[in-house]
Amino acid sequence: MGVLIAWMLGSRVQAETITVCLDGSCDHTSIQAAIDAASNGDVIEVSGETYLLEATIDTLGKAVTIRGTVDPVTGEPTTVFDGQGTHRVLQCISNEGSDTVFEHLVVRGGSATG
Repeated sequence: MGVLIAWMLGSRVQAETITVCLDGSCDHTSIQAAIDAASNGDVIEVSGETYLLEATIDTLGKAVTIRGTVDPVTGEPTTVFDGQGTHRVLQCISNEGSDTVFEHLVVRGGSATG
């Protein structure tokens, strides 16, 4: 029994891949919901669509990778985060570090004051 407990405590928790797409066929339809569900080390894969954001995406201090999709022909990102000119698109204000990564994303339409 002691060996089993020692093995369980010593085994590393494996990072998960969480998927996001607008049509509901993924783990989440909301990027923020995916971040909320994520743990440090997880990868959030966001499908190649335009996400018209109604609120700022906050990484909540989590060391996660948010990865968009790229066009296989052009190599250009096809995942777009659009703030619609009404608010910030992304914020990292909870001591995020170099382990919080954004890849293959187009960020546009953000607005901030102050």
